[in-house]
Amino acid sequence: MNFLSLNDVLEEISEFVNKCLGPLGNDGTNTQAMIGYVRDFIIQLISTLIIFLLIRFFIWKPITNMLENRQAAVDKELQEAKSANENAKALEADLQMKLADAQNEVRTLIESAEMDANARREEIIFEAKEEAKRRIEDAKLEIQQEAKNKQNEIQAMIVNTAFEAASKILEKEVDRNKYLKLVNEIIEGATVDGR
Repeated sequence: MNFLSLNDVLEEISEFVNKCLGPLGNDGTNTQAMIGYVRDFIIQLISTLIIFLLIRFFIWKPITNMLENRQAAVDKELQEAKSANENAKALEADLQMKLADAQNEVRTLIESAEMDANARREEIIFEAKEEAKRRIEDAKLEIQQEAKNKQNEIQAMIVNTAFEAASKILEKEVDRNKYLKLVNEIIEGATVDGR
């Protein structure tokens, strides 16, 4: 293994610095080379400045304009999206309000329909009761009429039977009108007592 001494390391660093400095590192002895280096330095500086100006005016401005236009477009899209979002929220709130109104209206219609149905049901029940009463009255009248007809038939049958019986018993001619009057009085007295 070879170890370098401190002097060797310092000497290597000195040579490296001299190479990097070029003619400046030779104690200025070579002026011709120095002028060439300065001329090259100025040319490089002017070239760099020209490249910078070309970039600045021909590339940088269009790029910044393009970026600014893109930023403006993005800002516009964001603003439109924000506006659309606000419109959507307003529309949603409006729809919610309309839905609530519609639900209230439906609830009111249902309640009204129930009330109408209950009223109609009560009306139908009332009409049915009235119809039943009317039919019962009609039936009572019919029964009374039928009873009266049957009573008249029975009365006529009794009169005829009594007349025939009286005719046979008396075997004489009886005045039919007087006899009917007498029988009717007897029957009326019997029905008044029987009631």
